[in-house]
Amino acid sequence: MTTNDEVEKIDEIDEIEEIEEAEGPKPFEVKGLLRRQQAVASGLAASLLLLAAFCHFALPAGLRLQGAIADTVTWPLLGVALILILLSSRLRSRILKEGVAVSRFHPDRAPAVLTGAYRRASVASLAVLEGAALLGLVLSLVTGSPRYGAVFGLLCFLAMLTRWPRERELSRLIDGRLRL
Repeated sequence: MTTNDEVEKIDEIDEIEEIEEAEGPKPFEVKGLLRRQQAVASGLAASLLLLAAFCHFALPAGLRLQGAIADTVTWPLLGVALILILLSSRLRSRILKEGVAVSRFHPDRAPAVLTGAYRRASVASLAVLEGAALLGLVLSLVTGSPRYGAVFGLLCFLAMLTRWPRERELSRLIDGRLRL
């Protein structure tokens, strides 16, 4: 036989379960999931600032490739560097859209799939920006003008800040509130 206290405890447990069911599933916790990506982003951002400072202050002006090769290489390198800056945003969007598509087929694993896609998208985008900044350094060496490296370093740094891995953005992506 059950006592009155046991019956009351069972009733309390039933009420708690009903409340939890009415509230729905608990939200996916994103706090701390992006620490590694933020550390990588910090390292890449620091390297961009160092690259820009090196080009501006330490690269000797007038150090330049001679002849037709310098003139031939300058414009294509400039174009590729600019395309890489634009490509970083497109690459990030593409990876995130693929993650959203996969998460629709696996709704039970959607938070994990979207978190992985967000991590990959962040690192890939930042790496492409780093490549564009390095092309700026190459342009500085080819043309003899330190401004290319400094400008591309700072430009890529600013672009990197817009693509910085943020927990709030990841949370919005998981909740379906982020427009891609």
